Amino acid sequence: MDYILTPSLLVVIPALNVLGLWIKGKKTIDMFGEATYPHSKVKPKFIPLVLFSIAVLVCIATSLTSLELEGWKLILQSITNGLMQGLICTGVSVFGYDLVKGLAK
Repeated sequence: MDYILTPSLLVVIPALNVLGLWIKGKKTIDMFGEATYPHSKVKPKFIPLVLFSIAVLVCIATSLTSLELEGWKLILQSITNGLMQGLICTGVSVFGYDLVKGLAK
């Protein structure tokens, strides 16, 4: 089984960045000087989990549609491959965002 990220899934990484920024919403400073996100329904600490679940679903769907599946072993292999590729996409997206954010300070 090959866990290397396929070129067709490279578009998922910037899409996750945009989606993460959209989920996070606009940052405001409250009266105590702390950053809050009043427009977001998701707490910032859970955004990577939301992105991970979306990336896994997209990668599994891509993996299932790109193969000719003949048996349950190939289906499980395709799901495992999609899970690992979703993990890679989310890791690169979140790490890249944190790296840019850290270098900007």
